[in-house]
Amino acid sequence: MIHIVFFSPYPELSNVIEQVFRERPDKDGLTYEIILDSFNNTLQQGCHGDVIISRGFTAGMLKGTSLPNAELKTSGYDVIAAVDRCLKEHPDTKKIAVVGAFNMVYGSESVSQVYKDVTIKSYFTEKEIYLKEIVKQAIEDGAQMIVGGCSTVTIAQEHRIPCQLIESGKEAINNAIDEAIRTVVITRKERQKSNLAIQTGVFLLLAAFYTQLGGMPEEAKGYPTFLLAACAVVNASILFSNLRNLRGEEAVKKDPAAPAMIRRVILYIVVLGLYIFMIEKIRYVLSTLLFCVASLQIMRVKSWKMQVLLPLCLTISAYVVFSRFLMISLPVGTWIHFGF
Repeated sequence: MIHIVFFSPYPELSNVIEQVFRERPDKDGLTYEIILDSFNNTLQQGCHGDVIISRGFTAGMLKGTSLPNAELKTSGYDVIAAVDRCLKEHPDTKKIAVVGAFNMVYGSESVSQVYKDVTIKSYFTEKEIYLKEIVKQAIEDGAQMIVGGCSTVTIAQEHRIPCQLIESGKEAINNAIDEAIRTVVITRKERQKSNLAIQTGVFLLLAAFYTQLGGMPEEAKGYPTFLLAACAVVNASILFSNLRNLRGEEAVKKDPAAPAMIRRVILYIVVLGLYIFMIEKIRYVLSTLLFCVASLQIMRVKSWKMQVLLPLCLTISAYVVFSRFLMISLPVGTWIHFGF
């Protein structure tokens, strides 16, 4: 299942977007959420989806983030359709300005070839905060009508100059959804491939740790051996799951979240190594308590209740199970001695 967040560039397009989703043959594998785009969008509403579709300034801004995204592209035909509507309403218009995001209106001057007696000039910027200045500049240059996106039209209306919205059609929406699906598939495949490499490395590290148990007293080997075996079993299950899911074509786009994930896994491996080393130095209780706290920090658990109660509960319950029920000798501390 893929969840798509679609930023609708103008209110009237929302119904068309819903229609396209309903008519797609793969609709059962998709869930979607349509959010009306806004001026200078901060993207706070769309970060929970698998992929974000947007147009104009929002699409340009997303290209500079790690969020999976696809663009609702504007074609020359879309610009021509808007200009046609302009000329039907105001046939005496001789100078039209196409204003908006760079990725939306760049190259619009080529439309002039279709209209012999009309001059069409594009004004673009990469940042929406400069849009008012661009519209003002177009008016000062003698533009009789403004063509652009929803924000451009709103600003043009404030200046009381005729304007026309560049609309998007079903084909563009459908193509954007196709691109969004490809992006999610590629991202997931790359994430699985990254996991395979990481989990293979974890196996090698666990094996290396196991070879170091030979120098420990026999009565102290039980718990570290059990811990390494448990980690190996969990890692193996995840590894086989990823191998099963990694099918289809080779991915060509890296998962933006992979570097951060790799850093967390490496940090966890380091913490695990320190934990195994410190067990025989400061005893099971303190080392396990610290290990649990560090693990929660690596997993970015923010609840203070979880950070306090979970390490205590896990440490005490594991101690009781291993030492009282399984009769496994836990390591004896050599640096400090206390309690248990």
